[in-house]
Amino acid sequence: MLPYDRKRAFRKQWLYLGTFLTVIFLTVTNLEMVAEVLRSGRKLGAGWTESYILKVLTGDGIRLYFPLLCTVPYATGFVDEYKSGIYKFVLVRKERKKYIISKAITNAIAGGSILVAGTVAFILCTWIVFLPMEKGFSWRIIQNFLGKYGQMLCQFFAFGALEAEIGMWISTLVNHRYMAWLAPFMSEYLLIILCERYFPECRVFYPPDWLVVQADWPLHGWSVFFWLLFLTGIAGYAFADAARRRIGYA
Repeated sequence: MLPYDRKRAFRKQWLYLGTFLTVIFLTVTNLEMVAEVLRSGRKLGAGWTESYILKVLTGDGIRLYFPLLCTVPYATGFVDEYKSGIYKFVLVRKERKKYIISKAITNAIAGGSILVAGTVAFILCTWIVFLPMEKGFSWRIIQNFLGKYGQMLCQFFAFGALEAEIGMWISTLVNHRYMAWLAPFMSEYLLIILCERYFPECRVFYPPDWLVVQADWPLHGWSVFFWLLFLTGIAGYAFADAARRRIGYA
């Protein structure tokens, strides 16, 4: 990962914006529950906060927002530099191979990290607001944070890395920055349509199973994480090939 790629992808404004948008979108998915609780002003039942968090993080809403959010930090990085001509100055000092690999790795890490940061921020904000409203409230519930959400956060990271790589790959193919934001969303729903209508048995390519683990995935669901990393590697290789050809044509 080249230093200037790291600085561009992990700039504070993108981290803050992505985290803030993730918290807002996750909250909006079950806004009625939140509004009802705030209107009533009554004490919540024990375990309400945890059930609310799990309902949000396993709901259909994240399928709509996550493919877009993970492209915010750096999915347009290559196309922007290609169109502006900045890449020519970078290639004077760096090898083409290192330049392209750095783009792919930085984009994947940034795309996954923004979803993890936003999800953690959402969980913390929910705890701060709703845990004191529960009956028999105790902060000891936070001690088991990684045990409850560790696997889910790993899946979100791998999912964000994959979608960000798809966005960078497709935008490089068509040489259009807006496809970096649209391609992950379009590819996800294309796979959903194909799996639900024509290939219902092909669950490994069914995006809802990537975010909400079903019982038939081996290794207690950890196979989803490794499968997404494998697909991310394929998408990264496809981007590298497209970028090499694009630079070669310049």
